[in-house]
Amino acid sequence: MFGLVACVTILPGQADFLGTIYAFGAMLSFTIAHMAVVALRIKHPDVERPWRGPGNFKWRGHDLPAFAIFGGLGG
Repeated sequence: MFGLVACVTILPGQADFLGTIYAFGAMLSFTIAHMAVVALRIKHPDVERPWRGPGNFKWRGHDLPAFAIFGGLGG
Protein backbone atom coordinates (compact mmCIF):
# COMPACT_ATOMS: atom_id res chain seq x y z
CA MET A 1 0.00 0.00 0.00
CA PHE A 2 2.69 2.51 1.01
CA GLY A 3 4.81 1.53 -1.97
CA LEU A 4 1.90 2.36 -4.24
CA VAL A 5 1.54 5.76 -2.58
CA ALA A 6 5.26 6.41 -3.12
CA CYS A 7 5.01 5.43 -6.80
CA VAL A 8 2.00 7.68 -7.37
CA THR A 9 3.77 10.55 -5.59
CA ILE A 10 6.94 10.27 -7.67
CA LEU A 11 5.14 10.00 -11.03
CA PRO A 12 4.41 13.73 -11.44
CA GLY A 13 8.03 14.61 -10.56
CA GLN A 14 7.61 15.14 -6.84
CA ALA A 15 10.84 13.43 -5.83
CA ASP A 16 11.83 16.30 -3.52
CA PHE A 17 8.49 16.08 -1.74
CA LEU A 18 8.86 12.32 -1.35
CA GLY A 19 12.36 12.78 0.07
CA THR A 20 11.10 15.35 2.55
CA ILE A 21 8.30 13.07 3.70
CA TYR A 22 10.77 10.19 4.08
CA ALA A 23 13.17 12.33 6.15
CA PHE A 24 10.32 13.52 8.37
CA GLY A 25 9.14 9.94 8.95
CA ALA A 26 12.65 8.78 9.85
CA MET A 27 13.13 11.69 12.26
CA LEU A 28 9.74 11.02 13.85
CA SER A 29 10.45 7.31 14.33
CA PHE A 30 13.82 7.97 16.00
CA THR A 31 12.28 10.60 18.28
CA ILE A 32 9.53 8.18 19.31
CA ALA A 33 12.11 5.47 19.99
CA HIS A 34 14.10 7.82 22.25
CA MET A 35 10.94 8.83 24.10
CA ALA A 36 10.03 5.16 24.57
CA VAL A 37 13.41 4.42 26.17
CA VAL A 38 12.92 7.27 28.64
CA ALA A 39 9.32 6.24 29.37
CA LEU A 40 10.36 2.64 30.04
CA ARG A 41 13.10 3.77 32.41
CA ILE A 42 10.51 5.79 34.34
CA LYS A 43 7.63 3.26 34.31
CA HIS A 44 9.70 0.10 34.86
CA PRO A 45 12.89 1.10 36.67
CA ASP A 46 13.48 -2.31 38.28
CA VAL A 47 13.61 -4.38 35.08
CA GLU A 48 16.98 -6.06 34.65
CA ARG A 49 18.87 -4.52 31.75
CA PRO A 50 21.98 -6.40 30.63
CA TRP A 51 23.46 -3.26 29.08
CA ARG A 52 23.03 0.45 29.64
CA GLY A 53 24.51 3.15 27.50
CA PRO A 54 27.05 5.54 29.00
CA GLY A 55 25.92 8.86 30.36
CA ASN A 56 23.05 8.01 32.70
CA PHE A 57 21.97 10.59 35.26
CA LYS A 58 19.52 10.71 38.14
CA TRP A 59 16.47 12.96 37.94
CA ARG A 60 13.70 12.83 40.55
CA GLY A 61 14.80 9.37 41.60
CA HIS A 62 14.89 7.94 38.07
CA ASP A 63 18.02 6.79 36.25
CA LEU A 64 17.64 8.37 32.80
CA PRO A 65 19.84 7.85 29.74
CA ALA A 66 21.41 11.08 28.47
CA PHE A 67 21.65 9.77 24.88
CA ALA A 68 17.88 9.25 24.74
CA ILE A 69 17.10 12.65 26.26
CA PHE A 70 19.39 14.56 23.90
CA GLY A 71 18.46 12.38 20.93
CA GLY A 72 14.76 13.00 21.51
CA LEU A 73 15.29 16.74 21.85
CA GLY A 74 17.49 16.84 18.77
CA GLY A 75 14.95 15.02 16.60
